[in-house]
Amino acid sequence: MAIRHVQARYLRIRSLKPDGDHQKGGQMSVAELEVYSTENAGAGR
Repeated sequence: MAIRHVQARYLRIRSLKPDGDHQKGGQMSVAELEVYSTENAGAGR
């Protein structure tokens, strides 16, 4: 899959960190990464 360069306006990052009781692990991980581009910003209007 080729990834092309875009100018991003927003990034949305959802992460998981196992810091509750009885949760295994000690490192935070990225669960979801979204990039919102400025290209075609008004296309739906």
